[in-house]
Amino acid sequence: MRYLCELAIYEKERNELITETEEAYSKHFHLLENCFVPKENPANLTAHFHYAIFVYEILDEKIRAIKMLRQKYQEIINNLDTINEKYKSDYYIFERMSDTITLWVLNSNYLEEESPNI
Repeated sequence: MRYLCELAIYEKERNELITETEEAYSKHFHLLENCFVPKENPANLTAHFHYAIFVYEILDEKIRAIKMLRQKYQEIINNLDTINEKYKSDYYIFERMSDTITLWVLNSNYLEEESPNI
């Protein structure tokens, strides 16, 4: 749905799609939580990553997106030693999160005092 938001021509249509997309993400996160999907599971990480991209690109809330993605990334870093072995091969998403945070910080007005080391 995020892509439909990008393609919408009329503001009313775009706003409706944005609302629907936010509701879909909310339901998705609720489902992940209710199904007890671990936060380090690649499906969970991917959902948070794509939501951060939605916030950054569609909602144009760059600082919020950076903080959200950095928080999720930091959660994983802090629990790296407890991650199930079966997930470790799926960590290309983790690398993409790190690269995206770096790119967003470089391309935004994100102040250095707001952005401790990535």
